[in-house]
Amino acid sequence: MFLTSFKNMKKIQKFLIPINLFFLTNCSLLHFTKDEPPPVEKKVVIIQTQYPKPLVGRVEWIDMPEFQLRIRSRIDTGAKSCSLHATNIVPEKEGDSIFVSYDTVGNDGKSMRLRSKVLYESKVTSTNGKSESRYVIRTKVKLGKVSETVNVNLNDRTNLTYNFLVGRNLLMGNFVVDVSSSHILGD
Repeated sequence: MFLTSFKNMKKIQKFLIPINLFFLTNCSLLHFTKDEPPPVEKKVVIIQTQYPKPLVGRVEWIDMPEFQLRIRSRIDTGAKSCSLHATNIVPEKEGDSIFVSYDTVGNDGKSMRLRSKVLYESKVTSTNGKSESRYVIRTKVKLGKVSETVNVNLNDRTNLTYNFLVGRNLLMGNFVVDVSSSHILGD
């Protein structure tokens, strides 16, 4: 008996499926609810950044307006902060503040004596694993059209190619770095 009813159900299903499809397609056009607004179409919108970040290469020019200094610098995303070549560093206490006088070399190769207020003294571990204490100053650094006041540590970079190292404290949020290029911002 079960097999007979199962066969009959199959026949009934074959008959009902077309009726159900007809009913569903035609009744879906009818509105049985009160004044529903038509469904809202969703569109994908691509929003471009209003202020795209400028691209910089592995070597760029920076300006330090406070010192009238323009220096070719190395862009280093691995360095936490910026670093300026400084030798003959002499700390001087004035009241509650400490100032440092130091020599640096401009791009023209001329040595110049500078003086800055010390923000703090920092322990920095270099890439060779050696830790040393460095004075940190705060000054304005201009890279391309972006000008930021950042912390800059003073370091003897005599044996290094570039007298200034641009670190993440200037780069982060301001630039995209392309290490395959140099002087993208111009000479």
